[in-house]
Amino acid sequence: MISFTLTALVAPILALSSAVPPALAGAPGPVPAAAPAAPATDVEHPLYLVPERKAEWSELTALFDPAWILPVPRMAEGGPDLVTRLSALAAARWESDDARFRSFGDLAAASAGTGSRARAKLLERFRADQPAAWERFGDMLPQLLDDSGLSPSGWDPDEATDDDGLFVDASWSLEDVSVRPWNGLDGNQDVHQAATLIRADLEAIKHAENDYVTYPGYAGAEYEALYPVPRSHLRAAPREGAPEQVSLQLSFRVDLPFPFSTYSCLLRILNRIDEDGRLVTDIYSTSDDFYWMAGRDVFIPIATTDGDFVGMLTARWFGFDLDGVPDGEGARLAGLRAGLGRLKLRAETAYASVDGGPRTTGGVVPPIVVRGDHRWNR
Repeated sequence: MISFTLTALVAPILALSSAVPPALAGAPGPVPAAAPAAPATDVEHPLYLVPERKAEWSELTALFDPAWILPVPRMAEGGPDLVTRLSALAAARWESDDARFRSFGDLAAASAGTGSRARAKLLERFRADQPAAWERFGDMLPQLLDDSGLSPSGWDPDEATDDDGLFVDASWSLEDVSVRPWNGLDGNQDVHQAATLIRADLEAIKHAENDYVTYPGYAGAEYEALYPVPRSHLRAAPREGAPEQVSLQLSFRVDLPFPFSTYSCLLRILNRIDEDGRLVTDIYSTSDDFYWMAGRDVFIPIATTDGDFVGMLTARWFGFDLDGVPDGEGARLAGLRAGLGRLKLRAETAYASVDGGPRTTGGVVPPIVVRGDHRWNR
């Protein structure tokens, strides 16, 4: 329950908070002496926006140190990590007389809106039609395509089920990483992996992540404070001609169950475009209440072989250790499922009202509207 409380807030791979908290031992980069003060409360006009502003690269990296971007994992069994596996699934094309079975996009489009029984029959036919593809991807496909058990009510992320649209893969560890800051971490160093197919474009996904007005009502945490930090929403490019990157900061404080008190966090997030043109969202925090926290979302666009948009295949890496609070693997995985499942639900709801097809699916960081509520700036 403790990890669930934490990850319910962090799991949408959110945004940042206005200044950098005290760093872990051995951490690189400049460290301001104190956390930013909360904006003044305006009871009469409580809602506010944090507008994006153009900045120099040096200003952005003062808020988000690129050294804290998670390294490429080394899987214990020597196999590919989840991002690599999902990238291969998205790119795969298969010869078939059945147009539903020529790509993952075709299969995902055919499964949309079907019930569990019809979806199971579809997968049985796919398995018979494409045995080699099933041998390679069959562990992921049923869980990615069956989200019939995922709903705002009645879904319990503490329970691992096969019908919540979430696939959880083997974790990997930072213990063997020899470069700073990863070689200076204390506590549990596991990074967990999960994936889901979000049938929405990037604008809808980012809207779901960054509307902090609604967080206290849905995320299940006992917030004492929660706010996106003014002037932390920056857009800058590392060099001329390179894709622009966008940062944000989020400050929050959460009440923990007895006998614990609270924890505070300044969460730093970077939205960037990788070498394959995909949106990647990185987070980390060096707040004193954590040994460490870091994560990444990779958004892989999925379309049918005819080019019709299906959604964003989303891979998530996430790990943390909260200082002085016991949290086992089961609780961490429950939190991972909670955050990714809620992101899928919220983004798909937002996208349902969009006319004319997808807006952004990659290549650039889409516009991000960041909304806060002064009543949570305590």
